[in-house]
Amino acid sequence: MEIASWIADNLQDEGWYVIIDDEYVIQDSQLPHFILTNPYDGITADLVNKAIKILNG
Repeated sequence: MEIASWIADNLQDEGWYVIIDDEYVIQDSQLPHFILTNPYDGITADLVNKAIKILNG
């Protein structure tokens, strides 16, 4: 719910965001915007590329 609240309060267009987290704490509607990281590896080059693809549509 915390992520959903932030999105509702801060974004004009819900289509342009990425959620990157090491815990699966999202709503089903946020799944296309979500990247799950490994807490030991953090953000890898592959995950960065995935985030870029999400942001580019």
